[in-house]
Amino acid sequence: MFRHACPLFVAFWAAVVLAASPAMGQVTQPSPLNPPPNGPQRTQPGSTVLIAEYVYVRPGAAPIAAAIIIEGGRIDRVVPNPESGDWGSARVHDLGDAHIYAGFIDAHQGVEVEAPDADSPGAHWSEHVMPQRRAADSTLLSESAKKKLRSMGFTAAAVAPEGGIFAGRAAVIALSPEEVHRSERTAQVYVPDAYHAMSMTSSGWGSRSYPTSQMGAISLIRQTLSDADYMDANPDEYAGENSVMDLVDMAELPLVFRTRDEFDVLRAAKIADEFDRPVMAVGRGTEFRRLAAIAELADRDGFALVLPLTLPRKPDVSTVGRAEDTDLRTLMTWEQAPTNAYRLHEAGVDVALTTSGLRDGESFTKNLTHAMQVGLGSDAALAMLTTTPAEILGVDDDLGTIEAGKRASLVVASGDLFDARARSAKKDTPRILDGFIDGHRSVISMPDAPTIDGAWARTGTGRLSVELEIDGSSIKIKETNDAGDAVTTKARSIKR
Repeated sequence: MFRHACPLFVAFWAAVVLAASPAMGQVTQPSPLNPPPNGPQRTQPGSTVLIAEYVYVRPGAAPIAAAIIIEGGRIDRVVPNPESGDWGSARVHDLGDAHIYAGFIDAHQGVEVEAPDADSPGAHWSEHVMPQRRAADSTLLSESAKKKLRSMGFTAAAVAPEGGIFAGRAAVIALSPEEVHRSERTAQVYVPDAYHAMSMTSSGWGSRSYPTSQMGAISLIRQTLSDADYMDANPDEYAGENSVMDLVDMAELPLVFRTRDEFDVLRAAKIADEFDRPVMAVGRGTEFRRLAAIAELADRDGFALVLPLTLPRKPDVSTVGRAEDTDLRTLMTWEQAPTNAYRLHEAGVDVALTTSGLRDGESFTKNLTHAMQVGLGSDAALAMLTTTPAEILGVDDDLGTIEAGKRASLVVASGDLFDARARSAKKDTPRILDGFIDGHRSVISMPDAPTIDGAWARTGTGRLSVELEIDGSSIKIKETNDAGDAVTTKARSIKR
C-alpha cells in the first residue's frame, strides 16, 4: 500500500487485519484511523520450515532433530526426525547441526514514560503516585535497545515505566525491528497491562516533596492501597476520573517492586499480604543473604523474583592497608554472589532473568556462564529465560516453548548456549545466529566461513614444488626444488 491509497481500500484492509488477528484481548490492534504505511507491503512465503539437529522444545526435555513448520507467524507443527522431502512452496532453512531454543523473554526493562500533568483531572496529590501511566502508550524500547536484546537471544520483553512509587503499568512487547510493524501492521504489544511497577524510593532528605525517606514511601504505598480498597467498597462515592481507581480496576495485576536490597523483597511481601495483592520483586543479586526468609515466599501463589545477573566488583586487596579496609561481608558477597540464582532455584523460588540492572561493562552472557559454572543447571537457566517469565507475564499460551499454536519466536545458535564449558572456551564459543520473532527472521551473526586449515601441496612441471601448512592465520611454506633441496618459511602478512 502507498500513502495516497483510496480511503475505502484502506478501510477494507484495516477490517481484514482486525478480523484475521487472533482473538486475544491482550493484543493491541492498529487503529483504522491511522494512515497506511508508506511503501509497498512486505510479502512473505506461505510457510517457513526450520530444520535442525538440536531442537529444545522445552526446559528439561532432551533436544531432538526436528523440522519446525511456521505458518502465519505461528508454529503449525513440529516434526521429529524429518526425512528429506518436498516441503511445497515453503521457504526451507536447513540449519544442519544448529541448536534452536524458544525465544528468551526479559521480564523487566525500564522505559521513560511521560508523567501525567499534576493539574489534570483525577491526578493524585503526590507526584510519586501515577498508576494511570502505561508503558504501552509510550515509545517502548528504542531500536538500538531492541537490537542489543536480540543479539543476546531475547525475542520479547516486559517494559515498565521508571520513576515514582506507583510508576504505572508494564507491557509485554515483541522485540522485532520497527520496520516489521510498520510494513505488516502487526501488533508490537502482546500484553498492554502485565503488572503494576512499584518501588520504595523517596525524594531524599534535601527535598521538600513527600516522602523523603523509605519509611515515608512505605506509608504512602499503604495509604494509597487502603484508599483503593475503600473506593472499591464504596464506588458510588467516587464518580469521574481518579487515578487511584486504576488500582481498583486492575486489582488482579501483581505489584512488582524494584528493590534496593534483599530486605525490600520481604517488605514488599508484607505490604502485599496486608492488602491481599499478588506480588513479585525485581531483585538486586544479593538475595542469598536472606535465603531462608525469601524461600518462605515461594509458597505464595504467583510469587517470583526477576533477577538481574549483576555481580559485585572484585575487592581491592592489593596492599595491606586496602586488605584491612575490606570487611568480611564484602569479601563473602563477592565470593557468593554468582551462586545467587542457583541457591534461589534450589530453594524453590521461581526466578526469571533480566538484563537490566547490570553495571557498565558487565556482560549478561558472561555472568550467566559464571552462574552455571558455580551450580546453576542448564535446564534451570533455560527455564529462567523462557517458561518462567512466560508464566509470570501471562504469555505462556504464546511464548516460552516450541509447540504447535505458539508464536514462532525462536533463537538459532551455532552450539549449545547452556554448555558452560563451551561458553567459556576461547575457541568455538557458541554464537547466536538468528532470531525469529512472530516468524520474521532477524540475522544476528553469520556462521563461520569454511576453513582451509590443513596441509596443501602443489606440484607442477616447473622446478619447484610447494607445500603449505595452514592453521588459522599461520601459514608455513615449504619449497622443494628438483634437486631435493628444501626451504621452509612462514608468511609474514596474511590477507583473506
